[in-house]
Amino acid sequence: MLAATAVQVIMAREVPVALPQPIKTCVVCNNIIALFQRAQAHAGVIASYELQQKNKKKMARRALVLAGGGVRGVFTLCVLNHMRQSNTHKKIDIVVGTSAGAFIGALLCFQHVSNVQALWQRTKKSPQMAADIIASAFSDRTQFGPLLAPMYTGRAKRHTLINIFGKTKMSAATIPFIVVCATYTGHARVIKSYDPDDGNVTVVDAIDASTAVPIMFPPVKLPSTQEVLIDGGVIANVPIRIAFITARRIFGDTSVRFLVIGRVDPNALSNSMTPPTSFMTLGAGRWLALGLLSIVSRERDTTDGELLHTVLRPTESLEYLDSPLTSATDDTSKEYIISLCSAATRVWRDMRNDMLFFK
Repeated sequence: MLAATAVQVIMAREVPVALPQPIKTCVVCNNIIALFQRAQAHAGVIASYELQQKNKKKMARRALVLAGGGVRGVFTLCVLNHMRQSNTHKKIDIVVGTSAGAFIGALLCFQHVSNVQALWQRTKKSPQMAADIIASAFSDRTQFGPLLAPMYTGRAKRHTLINIFGKTKMSAATIPFIVVCATYTGHARVIKSYDPDDGNVTVVDAIDASTAVPIMFPPVKLPSTQEVLIDGGVIANVPIRIAFITARRIFGDTSVRFLVIGRVDPNALSNSMTPPTSFMTLGAGRWLALGLLSIVSRERDTTDGELLHTVLRPTESLEYLDSPLTSATDDTSKEYIISLCSAATRVWRDMRNDMLFFK
């Protein structure tokens, strides 16, 4: 009663009650503390995820590595279609993709998105029909490319990605998904679905950046970070090294089986390359026509694969499902697309049963 009476008296007299005042601190100090706390939380989330993966039952993990190659991605799409029909895709623990390989990998890691489901249904009925979606990215050629502007505006490519993935973010991936891009200074920029910062990047922005082939498409700026990025094939068209490092960080000492899909068969490539008669006088245009970027990155990708073989454990493996066909990155002819689908079926039929990846 006494306490209640005291409160009533205070309220009646409107006596101001002293409240604790916030401690005034330096704005710069507060910003530094906030950044430090954010960095700690960021590192903690990634470390927690990696530890969680390492503590799972130690059975062989499977890393899918998808190479770039423009329209040649149709080969990879058709191989993955066979994997889905045989349910072997359910064994995959992580997907790493560059350029066209990143796009195909996204179709696997975001199967729960309605438009992605529809695309796989189309692929199951008619691989050639679904392959037209990849070809549609090369439908907006510019007037002055490639000498004064990129060969394509990039608008058709982005429109295609938006129609498929909408506003889906990287964090929604059902399988750990790694998209390989490059900075305009030639450094790797790896976008990881399980990274708290990268998780907020939309799938459209990540794939759009990873497929921004220099000369062919303009660079892409990530709205969330303002980073200007280009095609990941500049630094790793076949991202074996990045897949190996990422798998080691996530899975620790657990054995990993790597499968690379979409690389051009080295034998087919060497047989198809004949020096032009004017080889000693090639100008910029001719070098670009020959695929200068592919020539520059090809040996590096081969070396990465050879080096990886030397550090694999006895229980691990590195295998390839190579495309026996090669052509220009933007060859959208019906004949070439059909031949890629046929080649994928043939390679799958001949090699699948002998590969450790599927056992």
